[in-house]
Amino acid sequence: MRRRCGYLLAVRFVTFNISSGRSLADGRVDVDRFAAVIAALDADVLSLQEVDRDQQRSGGADLCRIAAKAMGARHHVFAPTLYGTPGSRWTAAGDRPQRGPAYGCALLSQLPLRKVQVLRTPAAPIALPLWVPKAGILVVREEPRVAIVAQIDLGDGHEVTVVGTHLPFAPVWKSRQLRRLVQEVRARPDPLLLLGDLNLRGAAPARITGFRSLASAPTFPAPRPRLQLDHILARGEFGSVASTSTPLVAVSDHRPLVVDLDLLEAVRSGGRPGIRPVGRTTGVDPRAEEDSMPGLDDIKKLADEHDDQVDKGLDKAGDAAGAKFGHEDQIDKAVDAAEERTGDKN
Repeated sequence: MRRRCGYLLAVRFVTFNISSGRSLADGRVDVDRFAAVIAALDADVLSLQEVDRDQQRSGGADLCRIAAKAMGARHHVFAPTLYGTPGSRWTAAGDRPQRGPAYGCALLSQLPLRKVQVLRTPAAPIALPLWVPKAGILVVREEPRVAIVAQIDLGDGHEVTVVGTHLPFAPVWKSRQLRRLVQEVRARPDPLLLLGDLNLRGAAPARITGFRSLASAPTFPAPRPRLQLDHILARGEFGSVASTSTPLVAVSDHRPLVVDLDLLEAVRSGGRPGIRPVGRTTGVDPRAEEDSMPGLDDIKKLADEHDDQVDKGLDKAGDAAGAKFGHEDQIDKAVDAAEERTGDKN
């Protein structure tokens, strides 16, 4: 956060699919390495996806709490999508908290969070083919999804609505979930920012929502990104974009998407002086040279191999989806039919 005369003049928003904190370089989850990555991002508001709690693969760590400590967050919310082990045995999470292994999304903030709400969406009613590196084509069961909605208190009675989410990979279903989410937050006040791994490419999220994209940059795969799956979108006016970045970091197969919003013009114009500071500024330089970060040399060595795998995977997944369902219209019909069957059973 940047300040002048007691007023907050800039806020950094970051969305990051952390892939359970796993590094591409060695395939391990090192909580100290993960904490260092989060601290270096120097986020004021951070939306995380694929967050583990008490999972064996991440050493039983609570990654949301580790991230909160690393960034100095005053407030954080972990919203599990499931209890159990992703990709194995699990049950959909509900509104009643449970102990034990969990997996989901998190929202962390140096500024106070108010009116927090967790919106839940059931899993897609059909399984779809997914290409997985080194495993080939797998027909996988989709997972339920969540969105964390909150008002961020900027001070002096001003707020911004923030929505953090992770959409499914299933064609059609992800677009439907995004449209449903837009409707569910319709009553929340502007300005509103939507952050997350939306599993939709490029301009598609802005087109579906009618929101304004604040950053256009590829975020996946991390070594040499070619697809933008991670997005920060705005509804209503809230400052101006001072800078955006997608730094290469030492964890995850996604890059974080960083947006700095400059509020100085709003203060000068008497608009939203909003913004008395709450929390701390870390002093960490988020634009430090990538080569100084641990593990990046190893990640860069994997780039060419990873590129080839992604290209082949996209082709194979497209062929598999085409062979199984023919055309996206047929996928849409399959989803409709499955929804109708589910409704009949209920």
